[in-house]
Order: sequence, then structure tokens, then C-alpha cells
Amino acid sequence: MKKFIAFILAFAVANVNAQTFPVQNLNILGNTTSSAFTQYGVMVGGGASNPVAGISPGTSGQVLTSNGPTANPSFQTLSLAGFVSIAATANAVSQSSGIGGTLLFTTTSAGMYVVYADIMCVQAGTAGTASLNIFWNNGSAAQQATTTVTLTTLGNESSAGYVILSGNAQNISYSVNVNGASGSPLYSVRIRLISLG
Repeated sequence: MKKFIAFILAFAVANVNAQTFPVQNLNILGNTTSSAFTQYGVMVGGGASNPVAGISPGTSGQVLTSNGPTANPSFQTLSLAGFVSIAATANAVSQSSGIGGTLLFTTTSAGMYVVYADIMCVQAGTAGTASLNIFWNNGSAAQQATTTVTLTTLGNESSAGYVILSGNAQNISYSVNVNGASGSPLYSVRIRLISLG
């Protein structure tokens, strides 16, 4: 261990600006190959005949990935298969009147989705409510979910999360109904649609 620490310190001092590091300098670790490590590469255990191996750096955004117990790891592009993804977003800020039916997303296959819907009073009035409606079709029938906020208190907020099943080639949309508003209230809407597959 003392030899290894001394080697690391000597290497750091001698190779501060080096572009490559000759493997011959690793002879104290038993490595006798004549190749060189690449700058920004990663050193890993290479096996009995070559205890230290170098892995070339990947490209921006790649991650170091295991290739199993008998192979060196390598830099690879991360696969997002199976991860959830944001399919659509909507933001309508400082609205004073209702919003008619607005397309959020059209499905390309039947699947599960999560809709996060938020409506907030951003300027208080003296009366009124605003209702945020989410519409979809599960392949058999049209569906609707609604969350409502009163428009008389600044910061009054109503949030909801819906897990929905949508049929293939169906529209997911939203609208806002404003009822009995007076005193110039304003509201903001934020919606996130996440595909679960």
C-alpha cells in the first residue's frame, strides 16, 4: 500500500499537464504492456495478467456502465427505455376569462398517463371561481376530471393528480370555466402530462 501511495504522489507531481500516461510507469503494480492511458480515461482492474487497464473517456452525456463481472466497464449512452417521460405541458399565466377546449396531447397508442393539474388565483377579485377540466377517452367512453379554485384570495390554489387510461389515437385536452367573477381576478394554470406506457 505504501508503494501505491508513493506512486500516486509521484505520478501527480510528474504528470500534471501530461496528455497521456505511459503504462510502463505502472510496472510497480505488475502492468508491463506498452500502451498508454488516454487523458481523462478511467483506470480499472484489468485481470491477473494485466492488473491495471485503461478505459477511454466517453462522449458528453455518456455514463460508465458495467459490462458484467468478466469484462471492463465502458462509457455508454444511457437507455431511457422503461423510464417515464413528460409527454406534454401547458402553462396559461394571468388569465382573466375562461379557456375553451385546448388540445394537450394526442395519443399514438393506448396507455396509462398521469396528469398533474394546478390552478391558482394570482390576483384576487371580490367573487368567482375557476374550474380546470381535463378531458380524455379511455377507448370506450369520454372522461372528465375537474379541480376548482375560488378567486377571492391571492395564492388560493387547487392541485390534482389523475392516473388515466387513454385509448389509441385519442385527444387529451383541457379547458377552464370561470363563473361569477367580479373585481378583476386573475388565475394561472399549469399542467404536466406524463406517459407511463
